[in-house]
Amino acid sequence: MKYLFALIAVIGSIVPAFAAAPTTAPSKPNIVFILADDLGYGDCSAMPHHAEDIHTPNIDTIAAKGALFTNGYVSAPVCSPSRTGIITGRYQERFNKEAGWRNAMPQRATTIAEHLRDLGYATMMIGKNDFGLHLPSKEDRRYPLNHGYDHVLGFDTHAHDYFELTLEIESKAIRPHEGPSANVGPLDFDKGTKDFPNGYTTDIFTSAAIDFAKTNAEQKKPFFIYLAYNNVHDLVEQSPAKYLDPYGLKPIPLYDPSMGSYLDYYHRYNSIGEYVNESDMRKYYLANLASLDEHVGQVLDALEKMGVSDNTLIVFLSDNGAAVNSGGNATPLRGSKYTTFEGGIRAPLMVKWPGKIKTGQTIEDPAISLDLLPTFVEAAGGAIKPEEQIDGVSLLPRVQGVSDESLSGRTLYWKFIKQWAIRRGDWKLVVANQPKGKHVAWLITGPTSKEPQLFNLKEDPAEQKDLSKDHPEVVKELMDAYQSWDSHNGEWGAGEPAKY
Repeated sequence: MKYLFALIAVIGSIVPAFAAAPTTAPSKPNIVFILADDLGYGDCSAMPHHAEDIHTPNIDTIAAKGALFTNGYVSAPVCSPSRTGIITGRYQERFNKEAGWRNAMPQRATTIAEHLRDLGYATMMIGKNDFGLHLPSKEDRRYPLNHGYDHVLGFDTHAHDYFELTLEIESKAIRPHEGPSANVGPLDFDKGTKDFPNGYTTDIFTSAAIDFAKTNAEQKKPFFIYLAYNNVHDLVEQSPAKYLDPYGLKPIPLYDPSMGSYLDYYHRYNSIGEYVNESDMRKYYLANLASLDEHVGQVLDALEKMGVSDNTLIVFLSDNGAAVNSGGNATPLRGSKYTTFEGGIRAPLMVKWPGKIKTGQTIEDPAISLDLLPTFVEAAGGAIKPEEQIDGVSLLPRVQGVSDESLSGRTLYWKFIKQWAIRRGDWKLVVANQPKGKHVAWLITGPTSKEPQLFNLKEDPAEQKDLSKDHPEVVKELMDAYQSWDSHNGEWGAGEPAKY
């Protein structure tokens, strides 16, 4: 919490300092949505088949005091399209049939924050706002202030340096924004930017969330916080020494222009290779995850101390599957980030709402990140209009003990470049035509195939036994359903995003 007072000074123009906990809770629940970055399905110890070296006690409490979805999905195996789906409640392919890295968002797609602000919520987006590119201006629809947030503190694109957060280093860096994942310099702060000398993004984002919650709790105003940490995205090696020391790791050198472009520096350390071996990369990942878990615990503890925890709906999710080239683990699933196998699209999903959700639930019904928008709107007392064409469904009936066939019986879809998948019930049809490229994860997840493979996920969650030859009728049914779905994609188009 050492950055708390500095951050209060930063956002002093936004809100007054917190004075006292509310004596009466607001009628609407507060909503805190915590999104991890590249966290593998097997990398939360709450998961029933987690990796043996994982310990995430603070994150686990969300599941222990609420509901854990063992078949929780996101709508894409990489961050940018996944986040577009999350905030709109719609398959991102509606806006961009290409289904690639960069994503558009049309004006008429009402976002989570817009819904909640209309329902009387104070809203703040903290952390990673990623549509796959540097936004051309802060007037762009994709900038958080333009899709429902009162305030923003964070960054655009896939990744940002954890420590180098000043205009000075940005001005000295060689091509500081050359690549979509190689960014160094100050953070976005409302309509401008803000330097954080000697700062660490995970501390800064945590303190911002706590400050915003405190202020609105004092004012008895319901709040929505989208807390999108950049943990555990590379550079995972950029953790403070207190997290590295237990693993016997040394901090990597901070960027210096003598190292060349920032992109060169970034690629030197962001994957298993010449500078970091596989064993150490896993340890760096675990250190980064320890930081994430500790800071999630700080947020949960702060809400308790404010007296608002019992009236706060908390959701924890990862934006896609494990980035194995950066040390992530998809145990026990096949594949990883960048693939439409389960390891790329299934993610830890936990929901907690004291007094409203039965504690200790483990739910096997499929849920997807598109469900969060209708879930939050229903919890806030709102309703989705049919003409909005939301693809998600509210999870509240299921987690509150009401039988909801829409979860177990519905069809889910995925598309990423030349890869796609469809799940209906226990059946999943997948085309894993993985492109060859610079990303190590694409090269180590097993053989590719242009032919559809059929799996029964209840019997074979690791997708090891292809049943397509045994059940051609199921293959045809799912193939027809996927092609029908894909034929309507792009109808909400907001223009084709630039490619790279």
